[in-house]
Amino acid sequence: MIKVDNVDKKILQVLFWDARIKIKELAKEVGVSINTLNQRVKRLKDKKVIIGTTLSKNMALIGYPLLAIIGINIDPKFEQHIMHTIRKRSKVMAIHKTIGGFDMLVFIVGKTINDLNNLKQVIKKNNGVKSTSLMISQKLHLNYKAIDLKT
Repeated sequence: MIKVDNVDKKILQVLFWDARIKIKELAKEVGVSINTLNQRVKRLKDKKVIIGTTLSKNMALIGYPLLAIIGINIDPKFEQHIMHTIRKRSKVMAIHKTIGGFDMLVFIVGKTINDLNNLKQVIKKNNGVKSTSLMISQKLHLNYKAIDLKT
């Protein structure tokens, strides 16, 4: 695990939302000089947190070894309230509104299984949440090469 300070965290937060941001804009957003930013980004690349021109979401390298998905079924009248409440949680990486077995899938990170379960319990207590289910990821297998990108 590598140590990241508030500047590194801000860099990563901005890149999570826009990995194609221009260096000058990123430096301004983070509040550091371009030289400082370049040094920070180089260090994050050397440590494999940032790989190539994309951001590696390998959160284990910065202290969050567990990735999980919380499946949630909700009362549609409470959708906006639930979305707003979940977005405020610090360990929530993404929320997907879905059709199928769950109404929402919430992608979260944690340091322990207890962290993940606690967040599930917090979400479950919201008005309009009918049920929740926690699924912990053991290993990610990417399969981008199999995707046919031809039109």
